[in-house]
Amino acid sequence: MSKKKILIISDSLGLPRESGEDLVPFESTWVNLLKKNYDTHQVSMGGATIYQLYEQIKYNALFNPDIVIVQCGIVDCAPRAFKIGERQLLESMPLIKIVFKKISEKYGRNIRNSRNVNYTKPGIFKYYINKIKDSFKDVPVYFIGIVPAVDGYEKRMKNITKNIALYNNILKTEANDKFIDTDSIKNDGLLSDFHHLNVKGNKMLYEKIMQQLSI
Repeated sequence: MSKKKILIISDSLGLPRESGEDLVPFESTWVNLLKKNYDTHQVSMGGATIYQLYEQIKYNALFNPDIVIVQCGIVDCAPRAFKIGERQLLESMPLIKIVFKKISEKYGRNIRNSRNVNYTKPGIFKYYINKIKDSFKDVPVYFIGIVPAVDGYEKRMKNITKNIALYNNILKTEANDKFIDTDSIKNDGLLSDFHHLNVKGNKMLYEKIMQQLSI
């Protein structure tokens, strides 16, 4: 009997990671762990917003999945110093780009804390959740919740706690019974950046997904 097919759409949280002492080999990612049970096709983009992930669907829906799993939101909701359009404009001008880089390195955190802008506004985030759902007729689309901010994350990035809570509420409301909760993943399941999953966190998420799919 052939395995059911799962299309996985994610930002960098579905990818292996190697940064300093932080290491998550591909074999330990929740995406790879699912291969034990399903025929998987992965579409993951580091730093992608929900809109950028949505744009990839038209190329990958021909996988004809039986199930779709989407992991997104942290890129959309994280407080930023500059909007995407502002950053792109400033980086498009060579001389200004050099000055912009120096300002960002020196004052980026202060600017971010004072402006608290997001790459994706809540209403647009909700809109694309439903656009993704509508792209797959008669196919269940599951959305993975954003791991709630731990204390260290809020200290590093002001307002991240309330932002995650707001966007998670949108995910939970729009996904209905297809929401995969990540509230139980704490510090011991995270890398030092407070939002990427370590090996333990990936295993926990895999188990959460398997539990949800069995309902």
